[in-house]
Amino acid sequence: MMLLPLPQALADARALLATRDPRGAVALLAPHMSPAQAQKATIDDLVLLQTLAEAHLDASGAPPAENDDEGGMTEDEFDDQMHAQIAYELFLRAAQVDDKAGSKGGYEKFLWLGQLSGGQDAVKWFRVGCDALRTRITRAAEKPGNEDEVRMLRRKLCDALCSTVEIWMTDLCMEPEAEVTCEKLVAEALMVDDTHSESHATLASVRISQQRLADARIAVQRAWELYCDAYPDTDATPEEQVAQLGALKTLARLGLETEHSELAADASRRMLALDEDIAEAWYLLGLAQNSAGIDAAAESFQQALELLEAAAGEDEDAAEMLADVRQRLAGVCTEGGGGVDGMEEDDEDAWLDEIEEEE
Repeated sequence: MMLLPLPQALADARALLATRDPRGAVALLAPHMSPAQAQKATIDDLVLLQTLAEAHLDASGAPPAENDDEGGMTEDEFDDQMHAQIAYELFLRAAQVDDKAGSKGGYEKFLWLGQLSGGQDAVKWFRVGCDALRTRITRAAEKPGNEDEVRMLRRKLCDALCSTVEIWMTDLCMEPEAEVTCEKLVAEALMVDDTHSESHATLASVRISQQRLADARIAVQRAWELYCDAYPDTDATPEEQVAQLGALKTLARLGLETEHSELAADASRRMLALDEDIAEAWYLLGLAQNSAGIDAAAESFQQALELLEAAAGEDEDAAEMLADVRQRLAGVCTEGGGGVDGMEEDDEDAWLDEIEEEE
């Protein structure tokens, strides 16, 4: 591939990122900055650092492009983990050459470093990103006519605060200050924007961890209502779809944990309206239906079973879920005479025997 002048390479790379071809963007920009050059990068290289980091990050979750060989790049050379590691190193250098307010290159790199890190490192980067966002919000609010930008920045801040809570509830859950810190972070998120669905969902998670299920149920109900207000239908761009699916999965699981099976079922159905081939959505729908005593649970588990069997050899998480689905499916179909629609009793018995043999 011919080496393009840097301004042209950057423009073309951004176009490729917009059309969901991050590996093509990496192929264009990587010749302009080797790993050794990245370690010596200065503020003048900030745009290249951040754009190349974004391309590697997007490539870590992208399928191989048909023309990978033309750029001399194959999936064997750059697997997902390597792309993510390179993105982290590039974002880290970008953070080092910019100031803590991100005044030259923006706040996004700090948030990405938080996502790509763990433990106290993640908390540190989210804190830097939140501080930069607070500064941006204050400045934007001072200018008339900036209501949309302020609203967007507030939601970004809420997202970052909720992500920080997640770190404290997982990696740092045994720290003595974990609970108090989570309370403060959630309180700030709700104060910044009380119409932010994820903030209420995060509050529900905190309340569940405190075994305050009644309060958690109220919070998850509010989170669901705000989600439905924000997304009244299932029309979505690919980027929006990814975000919606993540939110819906969280809401479905929170619904199950708070014994709100109707909400869990509704959230699962919304996932399936976006993509009917998501095994976990069928699995969650089956759990919700089974909890509510609905016979259709067997059909939902069967749909999950078929999708999981196709992916079990490639995905460890799918293999674990598959074992649970088989067990639950056998239990649903043998309790109270329930069965799978369309099956005669003898066929269903043989089918259940087959599932038990596979276990």
